[in-house]
Amino acid sequence: RMRTTPAAAATGGLAALSPDGQTLALAALDGRLKTFDTASGKLKRAFVGDTCLGDDSSAPSTSGNGHLAEEFTCVVWGHCSPKGKGKKKSAPASSLVAVGTRAGDVVAYDFAMGELKWKARGCNEGGVLALAFGQAGVFYSVGEDAQVCAINAATGAVETRFQAGRAALSGAAVCPDQERLLIGSSTLALWELDSEKCVGKFTGHLTRVQSVAVSPDGCWGVSCASGERNAVLWRLEECSKKKESSAAGLLNTEEPLAHVSTSSAGEEEGVFHVVAVSALGAVYVWRCTPSTSKSGKRRVEGSLLARVGVEGVSKHGSSGEGVFAARLEAGNKDASLLVARGSTVKPTFEVVRLADETSILLKATESGILLPGGKGATKGGGSSGPAHAQNVIGNDSLLGGGVVMRPAVADNAAAVKRKRSKEEVAAAIEVDDVDT
Repeated sequence: RMRTTPAAAATGGLAALSPDGQTLALAALDGRLKTFDTASGKLKRAFVGDTCLGDDSSAPSTSGNGHLAEEFTCVVWGHCSPKGKGKKKSAPASSLVAVGTRAGDVVAYDFAMGELKWKARGCNEGGVLALAFGQAGVFYSVGEDAQVCAINAATGAVETRFQAGRAALSGAAVCPDQERLLIGSSTLALWELDSEKCVGKFTGHLTRVQSVAVSPDGCWGVSCASGERNAVLWRLEECSKKKESSAAGLLNTEEPLAHVSTSSAGEEEGVFHVVAVSALGAVYVWRCTPSTSKSGKRRVEGSLLARVGVEGVSKHGSSGEGVFAARLEAGNKDASLLVARGSTVKPTFEVVRLADETSILLKATESGILLPGGKGATKGGGSSGPAHAQNVIGNDSLLGGGVVMRPAVADNAAAVKRKRSKEEVAAAIEVDDVDT
């Protein structure tokens, strides 16, 4: 499942976790594209335009031809199969990271090879607003021109494009059958890709859609919209383009959402999880169970498994420590949540075990370092400890400068000493101001 996060001022960029959760791709708003290893926290590669910087991101934000790098608008993972004579069919597919730009182009990078793979120009006039990847090897871009553009993942060639309405399209997700595409503007629509025909319409949002996703079985859609405090569930089965369908369920939240994704809930047929990242840096996880009413109407009910927040990040504003990407792993007994938080130059990675408590609070970090304790405190005062917390990255600027590793704090005494030193300095400055 591809995961993208809309641009947010608190993080300074866009984020996408790879399908296996081992790599985080960060597309900074100044045109830098970087990947980090989520286990070690190390910077793996960095790109500016068509130039690979290796593990150094301190170069200026200019492309290889000296021009300013493009402004990114969205990012998504995909892959392409090896091509050419002599290539074995069993050869592994190459992982790609594709980004959309304000200029309307889509650019793909092969991070294993350390190279720009291709650039598809003029995909969406006015700018690309969202990207989705289909397992058939096609990227789909949507944008300000209300068009859907299909791009071959191996070559970057535009295979087809079609008009999908009149309003700008801001969300897209490919159904598991690879035959349908769910797109969103202020309303949602389900399109058949082969026939390029709309087969279903859905209404319920009051503002522009931020993100859309489809359940693993393809029966349900989920979306969130700008400023709205809920995720909305839609029934994709037996929908109609002649009659607009209403919501099949609501997942309420305490703050507006920025991104939604889905994952399987294990062996139970039809049951799935929804993971939502809020605009203020919290994560919600629901277990969604389809049901049939007495009248025969199919609905879906969501039960909240957890809300994961960060110390110091209020429900009214973010301190920059909030979560900007999350991925759920549902095990046989307990589910775990991989979260990435902090800034785009110093993200912190943690695995949070989802236990009985529904409210989990993670420790704040200091300059990209996880403070002593290393466990997420629950609302009830208990402990729900992450399996590990890897910290990385960074100097103190949001978008520029070199990236350096910072070791974790060794003990409480050292942390307290540093804290006291900062407090003493602040007190001295205050006294000087008064004397002056």
